[in-house]
Amino acid sequence: MNQISIGDARFAYAVYGATSSPWVVMSSSLGADHRMWRQQLPPLVNDFRVLVYDHRGHGRSTVGGHGTTWSMDTLVADVVALMDALDIDTAAFVGLSLGGATGLGVALSQPARLTSLMCCCARADAPEAYREFWRQRADSVKRDGVGAVIAPTLERWFADDARHIDDDLLGKAMAMLMTTSREGYIGAATALTTLDYLERLGEIRVPTLFLAGECDKAIPAEVMRAMSERTPDSQFATIADAAHLANVERPAAFNDALGTWLRSAA
Repeated sequence: MNQISIGDARFAYAVYGATSSPWVVMSSSLGADHRMWRQQLPPLVNDFRVLVYDHRGHGRSTVGGHGTTWSMDTLVADVVALMDALDIDTAAFVGLSLGGATGLGVALSQPARLTSLMCCCARADAPEAYREFWRQRADSVKRDGVGAVIAPTLERWFADDARHIDDDLLGKAMAMLMTTSREGYIGAATALTTLDYLERLGEIRVPTLFLAGECDKAIPAEVMRAMSERTPDSQFATIADAAHLANVERPAAFNDALGTWLRSAA
């Protein structure tokens, strides 16, 4: 991983693929980092130049001067600044969960920077029950550390019938969680409570695919279908037998959808 200082933090990132290929920026979930995209990189790097990065306070990125007082604007500004620092004028944006919400923010605030958006397993607003869920998770981590939320997070990430998830995959998922700093988890959870994009989805003019996990209890498919219905000329699709971390749980189906989308929206 490379590191670069931007504003108040140092960000870890990696770039894959040929220099002449169109850019794809991949943004990860809360509690995960660039490693969650490892199964997506092989089918992409022949045709695209791919940037993966760690959100502040996740993986090898530092928390920075914001402490734990983040908003979605913080994370949107981070990735736009990273694109600026790496001379990425435009890119297709692929984000999941926190990363998908970040992509919505970029599409609304900096639409000229995106050639397309693939928003996966994410929501655009924060109703009270959702805010309370993340306040409770943040309180648990503040009190007992990230280890306190590993078991419920894995249950949230993967489908109930997870016999297809082997111990190696679970171990890698746990490693990402444990690499997330206490401040990074709390800050990202706080940012999610500020989500306020739902009423603005009609402003999006970037080609957009909303992709849901069929078995996602965290962000039910019907929530994402409703988001698509609010977004002009967008598309909606689901990944069968997948929960929240659909790209990790069902990589073949996810990669098919990803490749088809990126080539059709290019």
